[in-house]
Amino acid sequence: MKKLILIIMSILFSASVMHAARTGMVSRDPELQSMFRSLDAMREAEDKRGLSPLQVCLDLKYRELERDLIEAVRDGDVHKVTTLLAAGADPNVEVEVVDTSNGDQFTYSLLLLALDKKFENLEVATLLAHCDRTKLNYQGYGGMTALHSAVVRGCLPLVQLLLNNGADPTKEMDGHFKKPVDLIMLPEKLLEKQATSAQSTFLDMKRLLQYAEAERKSRQSRAIKKQ
Repeated sequence: MKKLILIIMSILFSASVMHAARTGMVSRDPELQSMFRSLDAMREAEDKRGLSPLQVCLDLKYRELERDLIEAVRDGDVHKVTTLLAAGADPNVEVEVVDTSNGDQFTYSLLLLALDKKFENLEVATLLAHCDRTKLNYQGYGGMTALHSAVVRGCLPLVQLLLNNGADPTKEMDGHFKKPVDLIMLPEKLLEKQATSAQSTFLDMKRLLQYAEAERKSRQSRAIKKQ
């Protein structure tokens, strides 16, 4: 919080000085001239990464936001996720997840983390999918995308949302050559054993994905013809 207050004060200070420059006050006030020299020094100073002090402060701010966002997604804290996204936290930060059963380590996006069976929270996943900065086609372990995961979870509203926001229904999982729709192509006998509502959901999802895939291929074909 102290870092955030310092950043806000720095921005307000800079804005005040710029106003003084525009109105001609600097030429008449030695103290303002001294402030401008300090700003020049700050602008020229760089750390080992080539960042100015202000850039370092902003970098620390966003790192803190990202850390808090990861924690909020893990906890399923919808309110906190909403607040942090509005504050500019990066929804595409990657997270290392360890499988405690065998020690394997995977890299997830926050959207995939929200859909993981261990942290599953469809409300948080929906928030992330709604964010226009989220990379919906990010592929995690095995090439799985958020669309693959939403299909596996049987969440039709999230599948619809992802497709509406630009998720690619033709993305294939690494080494398995399975598109999201392929995960629904279950044997008829297995479908018969499922509850009627579940059958309806999966069949609706299958039709939706097939339509989205056909539409995508049609758009690509028209774009090639125009070239």
